Amino acid sequence: MDGFELHVDVGAATLTTAPLSLRSRMPRFLPNGRPDETTRVELIRHDTGQAFFQVAGTSTETIRQRMMDLPDHVGRKIKVRLPDTGPRGRGHLNSGHFRLQETDRHGRQHP
Repeated sequence: MDGFELHVDVGAATLTTAPLSLRSRMPRFLPNGRPDETTRVELIRHDTGQAFFQVAGTSTETIRQRMMDLPDHVGRKIKVRLPDTGPRGRGHLNSGHFRLQETDRHGRQHP
């Protein structure tokens, strides 16, 4: 969602992925943006539409790796949702490189 150049950042929007199966308990991705809940990255359950994980940014352009341990959601369909509902001129959200992996950051295997 890149709106500043076209809309001078007056718009609010939410980008949601198609459902995907959570095959690993250790997803990771690279988020950052505004440091409050008006712009965040959420993981939501496809069956309920409810967010079970969310993270806001640190108000910089630098994206940082974020890893989660989600054993209760393995095998379920989830979506990644990027809501940008910040006040006029304040929206700022970066996210990407969503990956599923079988090991934690120390290389330990998890069932």
